[in-house]
Amino acid sequence: MIVRRRALLLGWFVVACGGGQQQSSTTPTPQSMSAAIDRFMAAVKANDLDQMGRLWGNEKGSMSDQTHDKDREQLRQRLVVMQKMLTNKSYRIVEGPLPSSARGEVRMFRVELERGACKKVVPMDVVKTHAGGWLLLDPHLEQVGSPNAPCPAAGTDH
Repeated sequence: MIVRRRALLLGWFVVACGGGQQQSSTTPTPQSMSAAIDRFMAAVKANDLDQMGRLWGNEKGSMSDQTHDKDREQLRQRLVVMQKMLTNKSYRIVEGPLPSSARGEVRMFRVELERGACKKVVPMDVVKTHAGGWLLLDPHLEQVGSPNAPCPAAGTDH
């Protein structure tokens, strides 16, 4: 009985200290530029708005961490729009990291999104946080286009 009780307490201790299989609510910031894009796009595919909010941000950190409670609904709405616009059959990084015209530690990648029969290459900027990890800074939604739009004519857009 005492052994069983100690084993149970040890199990709770391991889980409480982060040794369990479940991921904590504070997702570690990606440590590489491409991992920031990969993890963000995986969250898009999974329709995981919470994870998207933890992987989108600026040099100060994630939008989830910077958003006050009164602004949470606005953040959720922005993430819904991003998720809808970036939904894809597949994606791949075709070029990068490249220098960006943005300030600070920002790098640009060119990412090919496949949506239906269409493939579109768009820029995505990542930023190094003050804490040292990388987050998606700007997915350039203005260049992504509507996911329901017909494919552009051959030779007019990629």
